[in-house]
Amino acid sequence: MVCRVQWRAMRLKGPIECRRTAAGCLTFVGQTERGERTYVTLTVTAPADLPPRIDDGAVDVLEGGRCRVSMPGREWHLEARQLLVHRDVSGPFYAALPPRRVPIAKRLFYGLMLAAAGSSAGRRWLAR
Repeated sequence: MVCRVQWRAMRLKGPIECRRTAAGCLTFVGQTERGERTYVTLTVTAPADLPPRIDDGAVDVLEGGRCRVSMPGREWHLEARQLLVHRDVSGPFYAALPPRRVPIAKRLFYGLMLAAAGSSAGRRWLAR
């Protein structure tokens, strides 16, 4: 079975963190235009003059493992041997799940504590 993935160009904008690893990888961490936190990891030798953070610039992920990093006054073209894109979808995922119901024992305990705090005898008992 052959799995074909349709390629779509992607752009990271705004503050982008550039992480170098000892294994020869370069990871860009930023947000896409749709506001998704995304990690782009390239197996490439990182340019020596690439800053650790790009505040006003963009990272364009192109076809064939190519990547263009641009900031005002400077641009880098990277050709990766391997490219990995990871989108952090935990926000939309957890927003779609219904909240967990509070256990009955905890609801009874807090109900009793609030009832005790509402009476003068209960307040004296809680203040001890």
